[in-house]
Amino acid sequence: MIGKLPHDELQYWFNSADIIISGSHYEGSGTAVCEAMSCGCMPLVTDIFSFRMITDNGRCGLLYEAGNEAALLSALIKTRQMDIREKQKLSLEYFRATLSFEAIAQKIQEIASSL
Repeated sequence: MIGKLPHDELQYWFNSADIIISGSHYEGSGTAVCEAMSCGCMPLVTDIFSFRMITDNGRCGLLYEAGNEAALLSALIKTRQMDIREKQKLSLEYFRATLSFEAIAQKIQEIASSL
């Protein structure tokens, strides 16, 4: 745990990390998790609506019950038995295809074109 960092330094931390962990009970957008995924971090996050969407229902990472320490510990133990590099690859691919500025702009263009 390093505490709060300036936003422009986050990319260096995310690019040197394998996993981002979030214990949020509520997130409106999950910006930090998306930013970490853009750098190839695997998300280990709470099983809340926004994180289900961000992780493609856990396909790109691991979900655990918010507020449940045993569930977090179980998820952490699972990381020792899984192919983290494969999950990181899935996270980055999903980010680029679904969560990136380009992907969002493409969706907006498709919607606007269909009107």
